[in-house]
Amino acid sequence: MPEDQEHLFEKILELALKDKLVLWAGAGLSAEAGYPTGWELTEKLFERLSEEEKRFVPKDLLKISDYLANREENGRDKLISILKEIFIIEPKQSESHEMIRKMAFFNTIITTNYDELFEDYIPGIQVIKKSKDLTRSKSNSRKLIKIHGDLKSPKNLVLSETDYARLYEKNDKDPFWSKVRVELTEKAVLFIGYGLNDLNVRGLFDYLDRKLKKFNQPKFFVSPNLQLTQLNKLESLGIHYFNSTGRDFLKRLYEKEWKPKGFKYFGLPEVSTDTLFQSLNAEGLSINISTKAEGGKLIQFNPEPGKVWNLTFNSDHNEVNQRIFDWEKGFGADDLVVPKEAVTEAFLKIGDFVVGDKNTLPELKFLRKGKVYEKVRIVFENSKIELEGLEVRIFRFGEEGVRLVVKDQVASFEITIPRYSTRGFTYNGNFTPSEPCDSISGVLKWHEVIFALGNGEPYKIFSRDLPKGYRDANDGKSKNLEGLERNRLIFQVLRMIEEKFSVRFSGLKQEDVFNKKTTDQLQRFLDLLYPSEEPHLEG
Repeated sequence: MPEDQEHLFEKILELALKDKLVLWAGAGLSAEAGYPTGWELTEKLFERLSEEEKRFVPKDLLKISDYLANREENGRDKLISILKEIFIIEPKQSESHEMIRKMAFFNTIITTNYDELFEDYIPGIQVIKKSKDLTRSKSNSRKLIKIHGDLKSPKNLVLSETDYARLYEKNDKDPFWSKVRVELTEKAVLFIGYGLNDLNVRGLFDYLDRKLKKFNQPKFFVSPNLQLTQLNKLESLGIHYFNSTGRDFLKRLYEKEWKPKGFKYFGLPEVSTDTLFQSLNAEGLSINISTKAEGGKLIQFNPEPGKVWNLTFNSDHNEVNQRIFDWEKGFGADDLVVPKEAVTEAFLKIGDFVVGDKNTLPELKFLRKGKVYEKVRIVFENSKIELEGLEVRIFRFGEEGVRLVVKDQVASFEITIPRYSTRGFTYNGNFTPSEPCDSISGVLKWHEVIFALGNGEPYKIFSRDLPKGYRDANDGKSKNLEGLERNRLIFQVLRMIEEKFSVRFSGLKQEDVFNKKTTDQLQRFLDLLYPSEEPHLEG
């Protein structure tokens, strides 16, 4: 009785996620790239026989190969030349191999194929064709075990019945075949690209049944629409049958599991890190995985240029939805934080690969938007103060008005201009020196700019792109200058020290400057230097 296909698929997926599944690839998997299936190869070799030979040589791949290899002197070399003629082609695109490359599900691949599609699609894959290759194999890398060899190493090619006997029976102690047996005793096997009509495939299954039955690892066979007699054969060998073409099975695994859910496997100990990185590189991504101090994993994504980030989420909180709408329209000068509990569903994609969902994403934080204008120059008409190379960012945020953020490498200044005032207004402003501060003179210049603005000094802004409304002369008065006066005095004293002693302050942080201890020390310096004069820093 056929098994439940959904249950079988989940079982295969579970084993793949734990790196407990070997992919065993047959000729059918390479057919979409233009290579012959097992039956097509049989037909091609059969056509190399004369009409008389066709009468007594069975149409069986191994027997035909055996006959061609032994019918004349150098017959094996001629057979290899025929195979090179068939297999050395310009392959077409193989969607199946591309999907295998992108999924971190198959750390070990075994194949009987002669082609080099896996080597072409998976850069850096460790190819094992003979015992000597095992000494160069890396334990944590993706492996391709070519049990029939390939055309690059003709001496190791498995072509005939004699070769099969040597491989499957006489080489029990050979390190190469021992490696194959170890993989198959520790992991389940997924066969894709094989037809049960091939006698050599049935011989392979019989061998595996004899040699590995006692280890009782699951075996799965993917093929479309098998006959009842074939199903009975698989059942007698203890092989589970999944009714699908190989490409459709891989597509389901990739489209339904890896692409939308692959992020859930990042950092899991069962998933090979090397294979994971290779898979993400195939998606145009790289990641850094680190352990957080409080536990858990911190994952940083690094997409290649051109990859677009896309966040889709739903919320049933009306207030949150309105805030998001306002933020998107530009009515918001502050970062927008959406708490995790307000999100009902979320997906974060890079390209078409999902890298997070509601359960893995933290709270959503949208950095404040604003139109950016670069290389802006401001000149004050009276004091002749100039600032060059500025970045100006304009935010619109509802009834309060408009916020402008002006900054360079030394400091930044935010001002709020009331929405309905155009002349004689009073604005709020916040001045923030950059940290660490490396230019006392630069910060002092910024203080002079702030005081010039606050006192209504006219200015001109030179920018090709900045809207005209923000280039008018200053008609506003700041109501926040009092706190800046003391800070300006501190920086003036620091500048005096630089000039007096030919030193230069750098790497200053605000907590180093704006504290009582520093203020007291600077005041003592002033008292010693100018005992009867201003300024005074306390207050």
